[in-house]
Amino acid sequence: MDIVVRYEVRAAKQYGGVVKKVINQAAEQVRCPRGVAVSVSFIGDRKMRALARDYRGKDCTANVLSFSTHDSYSMIPGSQNDFGDIFISLPEAKREAKKYRWTMRYAVARLALHGFLHLLGYDHRKEAAARKMEKIEEKILKKFT
Repeated sequence: MDIVVRYEVRAAKQYGGVVKKVINQAAEQVRCPRGVAVSVSFIGDRKMRALARDYRGKDCTANVLSFSTHDSYSMIPGSQNDFGDIFISLPEAKREAKKYRWTMRYAVARLALHGFLHLLGYDHRKEAAARKMEKIEEKILKKFT
């Protein structure tokens, strides 16, 4: 798996290793196609708010947004496939870490994992699906507390 991390917020550079580690661990534990590429971008509130407004119709910042760039028919076995993009708001991660008394390492790992699971098709709209997603998150995030 190829994980590209981009930093529009300089302070996020210290979390690149955490992002790669949590996504790799998730890829090992859930069904993830081989040879995929994922990009993770750390952004600020202004850009996150614009993305949320333009793509979700919500005029507020979000903590993480995922955009899948694949469908089940576009995956070519044995080649590097662009799987999707994850955007993490570093300011929102900081606010959540403070609010819930998490470490920043945990907050960032949680958001990267959550975004990656969305790329894999997991969601939390229905209660049963939310429980399944939460179970996976809890298992993987134990290593990041």
